Amino acid sequence: MRRLSLTGPTVWAGASSARPTRCPGSRAGRQGVFTAALAGALDLIAGLGGGTVEGYPEPAGSVPAGFLYNGALSTYEKLGFSRDRTIGMHRWVVTRTVKPRS
Repeated sequence: MRRLSLTGPTVWAGASSARPTRCPGSRAGRQGVFTAALAGALDLIAGLGGGTVEGYPEPAGSVPAGFLYNGALSTYEKLGFSRDRTIGMHRWVVTRTVKPRS
């Protein structure tokens, strides 16, 4: 995640590669690593004052699990993100507003 220094509200944007490196024959995917990393990033953003978070997930149905570097759309939606706009034929920008931690 990186903080975009724009005038106006704080916007966080990120394309995260939060998954273990796959070795041939390993079954490293689909074990919740990306979900835990994204939830941790949201917690850190709350501690840094919150703001709008953008993500750029992959459509899991059309991409093999080994290529879900940015996470699946369903993962973002489970963590409270909403579809904002499309980028390409099958990709979405998703957003979520994170409140500052008290």
